[in-house]
Amino acid sequence: MKHYSTLGAYTNGFIIVTKNNKFGLMDENKKLICKIKYDDVWFFDNEGFCAVSINGKWGYINTKGEELCKFKYNLLQLRENKFKIVRIQKLKNI
Repeated sequence: MKHYSTLGAYTNGFIIVTKNNKFGLMDENKKLICKIKYDDVWFFDNEGFCAVSINGKWGYINTKGEELCKFKYNLLQLRENKFKIVRIQKLKNI
C-alpha cells in the first residue's frame, strides 16, 4: 500500500485518505477510486454519492470516482443520509 498521511473513517465500503493536505478515497480492497486532490471529502451516502470540494466549491463523485457535476456549489447538505440539497451563492462586493 502506498504511504498516506492519514487513513480516515471507513463508511459504506470506502476509506478517506489524505496526503499532502489533500483528500481522496479508496475502496475496501485498498484501491484508490480517485486522485488525492480534494480539499475536503464527506462520506458516501446510501445512493453512492460523495460530496467533495475543490477551491471552496462542492460537487459529487460516485463510487467509481467519477466527477458527476461541476464544482460550483457553496453548500451541500445531507438529509436522510442522501445528498440532495444544493445552493449556489453569489457574493457581492462589500
